[in-house]
Amino acid sequence: MIRDDIESFADYDNEFIKSIAEQAIKIDNDFKAQKISKEEYVELLEDLNLQKNISQSIKDLSIQERLNKLVTGLITAASAL
Repeated sequence: MIRDDIESFADYDNEFIKSIAEQAIKIDNDFKAQKISKEEYVELLEDLNLQKNISQSIKDLSIQERLNKLVTGLITAASAL
């Protein structure tokens, strides 16, 4: 599951990657608890994805690609609702 993969990054040793994962989890929790709308959910995840993409903190391209796929997967899942 996408959520399980994102949670695996919450324990990552890179603080930026850990922060991105924690933010994605919080956004997902807020959406599931109906604290934010679908539109807000998608917008927040897109902003998070942009923040991740412009960061120089992720030097490992495979990690950056994996995070990108996971956050994009959440966006796609929300868009299908």
